Amino acid sequence: MIQSLDRGLAIVEYLSRHKSAGVTELANEFGINKSTASRIMATLTKHNIVCKNSETQKYRLSLGTLLLSHQALNSQAIAEAVRPVLVRLSEQTRENAHLCALEEDKLYRIDQVKSARNRYLKDTALPGMVEPFHCSAAGKVILAHMPGAKVRRILEENELYRYTEKTNTNTDDLIAEFARVRQNGYAVDSEEFMPGVACIAVAVPNEWGMMEQAISISGSASILVSERALEKNLPLLLDAARRLTEQYRIINQGM
Repeated sequence: MIQSLDRGLAIVEYLSRHKSAGVTELANEFGINKSTASRIMATLTKHNIVCKNSETQKYRLSLGTLLLSHQALNSQAIAEAVRPVLVRLSEQTRENAHLCALEEDKLYRIDQVKSARNRYLKDTALPGMVEPFHCSAAGKVILAHMPGAKVRRILEENELYRYTEKTNTNTDDLIAEFARVRQNGYAVDSEEFMPGVACIAVAVPNEWGMMEQAISISGSASILVSERALEKNLPLLLDAARRLTEQYRIINQGM
């Protein structure tokens, strides 16, 4: 048991330095057989410490490690870039601000900033937790920019749970909504994930134009989804997305 734990931690440290590795590489590196390496990786995957790329069959560290320590993320350059943008967005809109990211067909909440007036607003998702695709604004806006076949596969593989009476669980209806989201440039969740809570999200393009992150604001449904609120907040969201894209470009150039 202790030996397996020691090997598992050593593999995590190895992946932190080598970005990704397959079972054969790990078995050779640590002098173990492939079946042992596979069992260790299956355990780490189960606990959301690593994730497997379905195309390359290689493993890398998962964003699920945020569940172990959100503070660890705050020490990284990317977190230092994200936090000021979220703080500014929350102050400008007076709503809660969030950043979500796609990793291996799961949507993780990376960070959030709560506004003074919404600090007691109930929220089921915390940094490091997985958000649903079908009823969160962030999930909708990310799926809206994916190829249709991949969207259907993700919807099929993820349970379309009915969180509220307003949650849409019909795949065809959702795909039609994603088309409207793509055309409008933003997504809305109006009490679909949490009663009384609404959310607006826009995609955050990386430096290659891929939409794998979404920045959003959430607040009272009676306020946030009004036409006036959309007119005020949408430009602020788009500006925040642009700022994040620029920050990521600067970070990647420095690596």
